[in-house]
Amino acid sequence: MIDPLGSPPPAPVVLKVKDIVAEDPDYHPHLIITRFKTDTNPPPALPYKETMPPAKFCDFWANERHACQWEHSPTRHNSSWFKTGCTREELEALLPDKLQAQLDGLSRPGPQIAYDWSVLFLCRRHRQTRVLPTKRESVGRDCQAQIRIRKLVGQDKIEIEYHWKHSHDDSIQVWSYLPLLWVNQQVKSGHKWTSIQSMLRPDPELMTQLETDDTLIMPSSLLIVQDEVRYALFKDRVIRYLMDEDVVKSVKSWFKKIEEEGGKTMFNADVYSTGFAYGWCTSFQLKLMAENKKIYCMDSTHKTIKDIVPIEEGNK
Repeated sequence: MIDPLGSPPPAPVVLKVKDIVAEDPDYHPHLIITRFKTDTNPPPALPYKETMPPAKFCDFWANERHACQWEHSPTRHNSSWFKTGCTREELEALLPDKLQAQLDGLSRPGPQIAYDWSVLFLCRRHRQTRVLPTKRESVGRDCQAQIRIRKLVGQDKIEIEYHWKHSHDDSIQVWSYLPLLWVNQQVKSGHKWTSIQSMLRPDPELMTQLETDDTLIMPSSLLIVQDEVRYALFKDRVIRYLMDEDVVKSVKSWFKKIEEEGGKTMFNADVYSTGFAYGWCTSFQLKLMAENKKIYCMDSTHKTIKDIVPIEEGNK
């Protein structure tokens, strides 16, 4: 249908799996979040229920899934098409349409079904509180916050039931999961701290928005610190250099490679009957030591010992 002015109506929003998962595949830490308002007078109903068109739902969920940290609660109704950690191809899949499936003869007629699909997300801290041996706070806080999202059969409407009240601090500073996922993705793509830091640097327009509108939540790009990137780089190196999930098998695989390239290795799995001792010398290190007769020992970072005579304590 075309309106009197001649402009066609907006195209309907067709939801895909990526539109309802908790982890936004296109997340960027510069994103400014406008979360669901709970400080109104009177406060919203608990639970808050609303039926909305897909476009409005996308706007709502795009903010709320970033503002809080959610875990998908799998059920028998969505286990076949919805899971955590979907591939890019799976994220682009269309959501189930049971009415269309019946019309196409792809499903058997059965009892009247009210929803095409239904997913439930729980607050990450929904588990019971535990007393930890360290000073770190338990992740579980018996939090009852959750949100159920459902699509009405045969209607272009999304129904939400939102238990929005958390039992703990729910400020943006405590939600570090998505920013750290983004950092890990950049590290896997080959970025180091310098390039990641430049990507995190906010532009003047973003800073102006934050200064002029106090209802906006600070983007997580301003909360990511160098130590988090350094830890992600360390984990990435460990994973890339492991030749086997079993550390002993990994070490032996590396030693085989070193020996094939002309190096020397030593491995003793029975040392103290509790662990293993190992050592290696690459072909490059052997060559370097052969050409420098004063070198008695060299460690993995090429630091050398050129004198075996004991020295006074405190001297290098």
